[in-house]
Amino acid sequence: MFDPIPSGIIDLLVVGGRTVGATADRTQEAPPEAGDLALRAAGALGLAIAQVSMVGDPRSLKILRVEAGPDLAAWNTRLDGRLAPLLIERLVAAADGA
Repeated sequence: MFDPIPSGIIDLLVVGGRTVGATADRTQEAPPEAGDLALRAAGALGLAIAQVSMVGDPRSLKILRVEAGPDLAAWNTRLDGRLAPLLIERLVAAADGA
C-alpha cells in the first residue's frame, strides 16, 4: 500500500510555452513556483502541450509525471471553455512555423 502524499498533488496544463490551468488537491491555487517548474518540465521534453503533476511545498516541488496526452476535454470543462481557443491559437502558431 502506498503512503498518502501529505501535500497533495498539483496538476498544471502547459500549452505553447505557458501554463493555462491548474488544479490542486488540498490548496486553492498552485504556487507560482509550480508554473515555472511545469514550463521547464514540458520544455525539457519538447512538449508544446502537457499536463505536469507535482507534489511538495513551494520551496521543494517534485515532478510526479508529465503527460504528453492530457485529457483536454476535462481541462476545457475545468477552464469553462477557455481552453479550446488557446488550442486553436497554438495550432495556428504551429502552422505558421512558430
